[in-house]
Amino acid sequence: MMQKKICGCMCLNSLMDSEASSTFSYLHSCHIRKSTFFYNPLVFLKSRKSSNSNDRDEDSKRFITSYEDRQLPVRVIDQGKSRGIEWQIDPNTLKLNEARELLKIFASGLFIEKQPYNFIAVCGFQDLLKTNFGPQILAQTLVDIIPFVRKGLDSKSISKRTEMLSLIQQMASNGCGPLLVPFYRMLLPPLRKTSSRNRTSISTDISTTEWDRYLHAVDKTLSMLEESGGPNAYINIKYIIPCYYPTR
Repeated sequence: MMQKKICGCMCLNSLMDSEASSTFSYLHSCHIRKSTFFYNPLVFLKSRKSSNSNDRDEDSKRFITSYEDRQLPVRVIDQGKSRGIEWQIDPNTLKLNEARELLKIFASGLFIEKQPYNFIAVCGFQDLLKTNFGPQILAQTLVDIIPFVRKGLDSKSISKRTEMLSLIQQMASNGCGPLLVPFYRMLLPPLRKTSSRNRTSISTDISTTEWDRYLHAVDKTLSMLEESGGPNAYINIKYIIPCYYPTR
């Protein structure tokens, strides 16, 4: 009988195991320079298409089709006021290659705003990161994941951008902070619009509360990236967002 497990969208608290540590060491040596020169992640991403509307449509169709064709071992459940996804198999029992592929599939739906697909993608992504091997599979798939997070950050929806910032915080908090440094040039440019120089301008169709929540998420994300990214994190953040000031 298939084992079922209900997982919610919670913050990541899983620690790296010894196998994950060796993976991090390898990727760290490959992706992050020891000097303070700014690393360009486009070396790894040069084969990817630009994030235009056609790409977004194709990516969203692939994720939606994967879910509707029951290629994903999850379904949405409602428990009174709470909502979550139910796994048809305990994600901790997945093989590493299966978990990696699932993580990439869920990541491909992170920028989607249509429900329930947005909810499924975000919760499935977070649940996999909370598994015992979550940090390891994240480290091994960052090149595939980051472009989809960037698409979410480019969304016109403030709530979607805030959601993406929350995911970045979770990725940084589980030990992958240094591995994100090479990808700052993809992740941080959308945040320049909310620098201290631009915070006085706000669209009339955005509520003040929603905007304030987003600004708080921007500050928290940058702070977490600096604190978790190692010695070169601050200078790389400062290069992209000149108005940023250190948290310590």
